[in-house]
Amino acid sequence: MTKPTLCTLTPRPLPKNLEIPWKPFVTLLGSPSQAPDQTLIGVDLGHLRRDSGRPPVTETCAYFFKEDDLCRAHILEIPEKERSKCDLIGSVANTYAGCHVWVGFQCEDQAMNDFKGRHFSGEVVLWAVRWYCRYGLSYRDLETMMAERGVRVDHSTIYRWVQRYAPEMERRMRWQWRRPMSDSWRVDETYIKVRGKWTYLYRAVDKLGNTVDFYLSSTRNAKAAKRFLGKAIRACKDWEKPSKINTDKAGCYIQAIRELKKEGKCPRDVEHRQVKYLNNVIEADQGKLKQLIKPVRGFKTMRTAYATIKGFEVMRALRKGQGRTFNLTRDPIGEKRMIERAFGVGPCVMTEAMTLIEEHFKAAA
Repeated sequence: MTKPTLCTLTPRPLPKNLEIPWKPFVTLLGSPSQAPDQTLIGVDLGHLRRDSGRPPVTETCAYFFKEDDLCRAHILEIPEKERSKCDLIGSVANTYAGCHVWVGFQCEDQAMNDFKGRHFSGEVVLWAVRWYCRYGLSYRDLETMMAERGVRVDHSTIYRWVQRYAPEMERRMRWQWRRPMSDSWRVDETYIKVRGKWTYLYRAVDKLGNTVDFYLSSTRNAKAAKRFLGKAIRACKDWEKPSKINTDKAGCYIQAIRELKKEGKCPRDVEHRQVKYLNNVIEADQGKLKQLIKPVRGFKTMRTAYATIKGFEVMRALRKGQGRTFNLTRDPIGEKRMIERAFGVGPCVMTEAMTLIEEHFKAAA
């Protein structure tokens, strides 16, 4: 292969009358001064964060402006040894000309590893898991709905998919949606039947109704309340920790908060309130969650119950608008792409953002 031509990039400010919905992705773009279309851009990989655990990158793209048109160039001159160390999404701080260029990486091996051994593609698996956790369906109803769309899969297979990928979905997307928007929390517990016995799902939301955290316990006492509150507070940054916690009049919360303050795991200036009407927010939210749990008709074990509830909680949080920063289209399709990107299915967020910008330019032209 012939050595690609390196284009000279020079920074150029954007037109003032140009309306771009995703300006953070555009402000670091450059424009080639003397280069034809499809000119390859040389990139110094030394400015990318290294991560030896990443799978090989199969495609890289750089975007730039040329005469007010958004252009795209494929970067081919990346050694295989260096590709395996690149981030899936990264920004190149320096090219051969010293201009900032955003680069999007698309990885196929990650999705292949996550769904290795499955008889269906990752897109189909996540489709089934997403629908089950969002719409309150039984496994047999979902089997029928998928058969109507040309995918014949048994309901027991969908069950195994939910048990495998719902907890993984919660773990991978936790940093996107679990960010309290207020320092005033509402804490309560609801009842979940597991193998004919009542268990207790502890939940916390902020005063706006955004989910903060949850925890399934077989007991309802001070020890379980302390474990839940400690888990919720520990997952928050310093500026996200609560200043007020409202609960019901159960004595277990008083003891739990007192012990957490004594151990230094809870801010000492946290105000504990026991005002009944303030918990209407979380009571209403638990009603919506119960609508998803009702078709299950009871769980068999604590492990399967917790795994399924993790999927319910994630989809409820996304439906309430949590993680909207990462929802490029602000609709259910954007939620679908958020989940698929978490598993490496489809293009990366940079490629999608630049595609939206291209479409915006075409519509404005």
